[in-house]
Amino acid sequence: MPVFRRQFVLEKPLQRATLTIAALGQGEVHVNGVKAGDAELTPSWTDYRKTIRYQQLDVTPLLHPGQNVMGVLVGNGMYNVVRTPHRYTKLENSYGAPRLIALLQLRYTDGTTGRIASDAAWQTTAGPIVFSSTYGGEDYDATREPAGWDKPAAVAPGWQPAQLTDGPGGALHAEVEPPIRVMQRYAAKRLADPRPGVAVYDFGQNFAGWPE
Repeated sequence: MPVFRRQFVLEKPLQRATLTIAALGQGEVHVNGVKAGDAELTPSWTDYRKTIRYQQLDVTPLLHPGQNVMGVLVGNGMYNVVRTPHRYTKLENSYGAPRLIALLQLRYTDGTTGRIASDAAWQTTAGPIVFSSTYGGEDYDATREPAGWDKPAAVAPGWQPAQLTDGPGGALHAEVEPPIRVMQRYAAKRLADPRPGVAVYDFGQNFAGWPE
C-alpha cells in the first residue's frame, strides 16, 4: 500500500491549522511523527461514485516553526476489495487503486492565510502495509517502513512525485458517522501452543479490534 508525505516550512507564527482529508479506501494521518486525531478506519464506507466522506482535523498543536511534514498511510478499505487466494473476501468490488485528496488550511497570527493541497509536490512510495483487506486482514512488515516517513527529514531514495488522478466521481461531504475509536484494551486470558511455532491467544470473548 502507498505511503504519502508532504514536507513544508512554516515561516510565521501560526494561529490555526485545519487539515481536510479523504483517503480512499481508508487512511491514517501523521504530522511530525504523531498520529492526528484518535479516529480509526476513516472515512466511513460509501458508494464512492456518489459520495466521498472527508474528515477535518485540527493539527495546530502538531505543527511548529520551520520544517514540518504530513504523512498518510493508505489502505484498501472497501474502496478496493480484490479476491485473494487463501484470504477471506467479501463484497468484492473495486473503484481503482488507493488514493487521497487533502487540503491544509493555515491561518497565521498576522491575519494572513496559506494552503497546501494534494498535488504533485507530495511524494509517495511503497509502504509497510503489504496486504490490506477489510475482511481478509492486514499484513504490516515493519522492515519495509521508510525511515523518517512521517518526520521532517531528507527524503530517502525511492520516493516519487505523487501522480495526479481523478476521483471515482462522488461528491465530497463531511463525515457524519460517529468515529470508530479504540475503546478498551484486552489482555489474553489463556495462551495455548497447539504445535511448535504456533501460539493461540484466547481473549475470552469476541471483539472488534486487532492484536498488538
